[in-house]
Amino acid sequence: LARVTGRVYERDGSFVLRDVGRFENGVAHGSWTVLPGLGTGELEAICGAGDYTAGQGDVSYSLELSF
Repeated sequence: LARVTGRVYERDGSFVLRDVGRFENGVAHGSWTVLPGLGTGELEAICGAGDYTAGQGDVSYSLELSF
């Protein structure tokens, strides 16, 4: 779990991401989910999900958010 604090689309607050991943053949793969009901401030109603891959200097990630 990770608490993210800052600004998203000009909205201030925080939210919690759940990170589930695995390490395979030298590459980290994972997915993120914004946990519902844990947003604060102007990010109180935030929801979303994303994924990432990281290995050998290459990193790819996405996180799609909505309110």
